[in-house]
Amino acid sequence: MLGIAPSPARAQSDAGSRTLAVQLFDEAEALFAKGNVAEACPKHAEIYRVDPQLGVLVYLAECYERNGQLSSAWSSFREAGEVAQKRGDSRGAHVRERASALERRLSRLVIEVPESARASRFRVKVVARGRNDTWTTALRCRSRCALPDVLRCTRA
Repeated sequence: MLGIAPSPARAQSDAGSRTLAVQLFDEAEALFAKGNVAEACPKHAEIYRVDPQLGVLVYLAECYERNGQLSSAWSSFREAGEVAQKRGDSRGAHVRERASALERRLSRLVIEVPESARASRFRVKVVARGRNDTWTTALRCRSRCALPDVLRCTRA
């Protein structure tokens, strides 16, 4: 019979990650208590990077929402809902409801592309708050569109 046991190095690494996650969580909660939500969110993001647990992702989503980062909050709640569903976790319904509520508050950008335009790639330049930014993301193509199902924007 072959037995498999975790290696001591991995166990130490996991313990170190959890220790760091607890330290970062305490720091994030202290920042929340002082009203420094904007500083707490990166701590929660780092916690999730170090210890990617469902509860941590929910805290991160809530932090983003409190900080007015609605798109990031919505995305994190959706991801949490997917994780919960895969694991059969009872928190799934709650986080999906939160994502749904946020979705109604999100800004939308609609780009109408005539059917005669057969370009499969394009660049969207966003001018906001006096800055010129290049926005790069995947965009879903709706209805009868001569373009592929998902458009990929290119960087400048």
